[in-house]
Amino acid sequence: MASSSVLTLKQAAKQWLNEDGLTWNFIIQGLVALFLTLWLAMRLELPQPAVACITVVIVMQPQSGQVLVKGLFRFLGTLIGCVVMLILVALVAQERVLFLLAVAVWIGLCAAGAMAFRDYRSYAFVLAGYTATLIGIPAIQSPDMAFMLAVWRVLEISLGIFIATVISATLFPQTSGQAIQKAVSQRFGDFADFIVTSLENPEQQAVYENKMMLFATQSVGLENLRYVSSIEDYSTKLRKQRLARLNQEFMQLTTHYAGLHMLLNRIRQDAPTSVIVAIERCLKTIKQTLLPVRHATLTSQQAADLANEIFSRQAQLRQKIREERQFLPGHISEADQRDFDTACELIFRLFDEMRLYCETQSTLAADQHHYERQRVTFSTKMNPVGALITGLRTSLIVLLFGTFWIETAWPSGSTFAMVAIAISAIVTTTPNPARSAKQITLGTILAALSGTLINLLLLPHLDGFALLCFALAVPLIVGLYLSTKPKYTGYGMGLLIFFCLGAIPLNQAVYDTAATLNNYIALILAQSMVAVILTVIIPADNRFVWQRLNKEMRHQIMALFNRQRSQRRHQFESQTRDLLSQSYGFAGDSPQQYKKLLKTCFSVQIVGHALMEIDDVEQRLSSSGGLNDDWKWYKQGLNKALITVFEKPAANHRISALGHLDKMMAWLQPYTSDIVHFDESIPKQILSYLHFIRNVLLDNYLFAEPLPAGVKS
Repeated sequence: MASSSVLTLKQAAKQWLNEDGLTWNFIIQGLVALFLTLWLAMRLELPQPAVACITVVIVMQPQSGQVLVKGLFRFLGTLIGCVVMLILVALVAQERVLFLLAVAVWIGLCAAGAMAFRDYRSYAFVLAGYTATLIGIPAIQSPDMAFMLAVWRVLEISLGIFIATVISATLFPQTSGQAIQKAVSQRFGDFADFIVTSLENPEQQAVYENKMMLFATQSVGLENLRYVSSIEDYSTKLRKQRLARLNQEFMQLTTHYAGLHMLLNRIRQDAPTSVIVAIERCLKTIKQTLLPVRHATLTSQQAADLANEIFSRQAQLRQKIREERQFLPGHISEADQRDFDTACELIFRLFDEMRLYCETQSTLAADQHHYERQRVTFSTKMNPVGALITGLRTSLIVLLFGTFWIETAWPSGSTFAMVAIAISAIVTTTPNPARSAKQITLGTILAALSGTLINLLLLPHLDGFALLCFALAVPLIVGLYLSTKPKYTGYGMGLLIFFCLGAIPLNQAVYDTAATLNNYIALILAQSMVAVILTVIIPADNRFVWQRLNKEMRHQIMALFNRQRSQRRHQFESQTRDLLSQSYGFAGDSPQQYKKLLKTCFSVQIVGHALMEIDDVEQRLSSSGGLNDDWKWYKQGLNKALITVFEKPAANHRISALGHLDKMMAWLQPYTSDIVHFDESIPKQILSYLHFIRNVLLDNYLFAEPLPAGVKS
C-alpha cells in the first residue's frame, strides 16, 4: 500500500514537472533576468532601465536556443536600425515632416520584411523598426541628441538581450535539443492514434480536419525548432539533415493518409458491401501494427524494432490484398474493381511510408549516418502581397500618430507615437495581429492600473533595490504566467511591456504625478487605436487574404511541373503546409474560409501526390522502353487539364479533365494483364493513380462549385 502511494506521488510529481513545473521555471528565469538587468542598468547609469527590461520581456522564451537565436537576430536588427536612424537624422532631421516621412518608410519596410520572412530573420526586421522608433521619434524633437539617444538605446537593448540569453542558458535551462527530441519521440505515437481513431470513426470529419491542420503547423514549427537546435546543440547539428528528412517523410505520410481517407469515404458511400469489407480486412493489418504504439514515446531503438515489424508484415499485407482481390465477386463493375485496387495500393504505400519513417527515426541514435550527406530543405512560401499590406499599414500608423503628436504638442505625445509604432511593428510577426493588439490593449489597462498604484503609492516609500524588486514582482509574475499560455499570450505581453515602461523608474528617478498619469493615458490610447486600425484596415482575416491563400494553394499544381525532379516533392510538401499554417492564427475568426482553404489543400496535396507517383512509375516504364508518343500526348493533355482545373476551378473544367482521364484510362486498359499481379504491373499502377485523380475531381466536397447531377461517378 505504501509503495503504491509512493509510486503515485512520484508520477504526480513527474507530471507536474513536465507541465506546471516548466511554467514556473520560465517565471523564475524571467524574474531573475528582469531584476538582474534592472540592477545592471542602474549600476551602469543607463538613462532608461525600462528599455532594457522590455527587451528581456520580448526576447525571453521557455527554451534557451530560441532566446539565443532571437537575441542574435535582434541584436543585428538593433544595429541596423540604429545606423539607419543616424543617417536619416544627419540628412533630414532639420525638416520634421520630411523626417517623419523617412521614418515611416523605413519602419514600413521593416514591418514588410518581418511579414515576408516568417522565420528568425523576422526578428531582425522587427528590432530594426523597433530601434528606429525608439531613436527616431524622440529625435524629431531634439535632433542634436540623436547620436547619444542611439548609443543609450543600443546599450540598453544589448544589455537586455545579453542577460536574457545568459540566464536562459544557465539557470535551469530548457534546451531546444531536449524539446526536439521530445517532439520527435512523441510524433509517431500521436500519428498512430490519429490513424486508428480516424479509421474507427470515419464520420468525424471535423476532428480529422483539425488534426490534419495541427500536423501541418507542427511540421512548420519543427523546422524552426530544428534550425534553433542545430545552432545551440552540437548533437542536433550532427543530425540536422536526418531531422529535416524525418520532417519531410512525416509530411508525405500525412499526404498519403489524406488521399486514402478521401478515397475510403467515397468507397463507403458508393461501393458495394463486398468491396468495403475486403478493404477493411486489408486495413486490419495496419490497425494491429499501430494499436500497441498509440500515444507511445518511441526511442530510436523502438523505432527500429517497429520498422522491422512493419517490414515483416508487409509480405502478409501483400498476400492479403491478393487474396481479397481474388475473392471479390465477379459481377462487380470495373470502376469498383479500380476502387479496390487504388485503395489497396494506397494502403500498402502508407504502410511502406511508415516503415521508412521509422527507419529514419532509428538512425538518430548514431552521430554519423550517410543521410547527413543528402540535403533536404524546407521551402516556405513568401507572401509578397501580405508583406506589402503590412508595410503600408505600418507606415500609415507612423504618419498618423506622428502627425497627431506634432500638431497637438501633447507632452506625452512622444510616448503616444512611440508606443503605437513599436507595438504595430511587434505584432506584425504574430499569426493574428488584430487579435494580438486587442489582447495587448487589455494587458496595457492592467499595466496602467498596477503601474499607477506602484508609481504613486509605493515607490516614494521604498528604500533600496530589494524593496523595489518586491514591489515590482507581483505584476511581473502574473504577466510571465499569462505569456506562457498560448490563449493569453497577448495579455501577458501587454502587461509586461507596459508595466515595465511605466513602473520602472528612470535613472535618476523622477516623481511626477501628472507625467505618470499622462503617460499611462498615452499608453492606453495608443494601444487602443492600434488595435482598431489593425482590425479595420485590411485585417489579417479579410476575404482578400483568404482568396490569395486559396489561389497560392491551387497554384502549387502548376508549380509542380516547373520544379527540378530532385527537390519538387520536398518543395511541394513543405509549401502547401506553410500556406496552410499561415491561416492557423486567424482560422477561428473565419471558420468557413478556413474550411474552404483546407479543402483546397487536401485536393492539391492528393492530386499533386498522385502526379508525382505517376512520374516515378513512368520513369521505370521509360527505362524499360515501354513508353510511346501516344502516352506522352495523353500525359501532356492531363497536365494541362489539371492546371486549368486548379487555376480556374469551375465545374466545366472538371468535366473536361474527367473526359480526358476517361480517354487516357481507356487507352491504357489494354496494356494491363490479369495474369500479372497488381504490384508487379506498372500499367495497372498508373491506371490506379489516374482513377485516384478521377475520384478527387468527382468529389464535390473538395470543390466550391459542384458537378451537374448527370456526371457519372
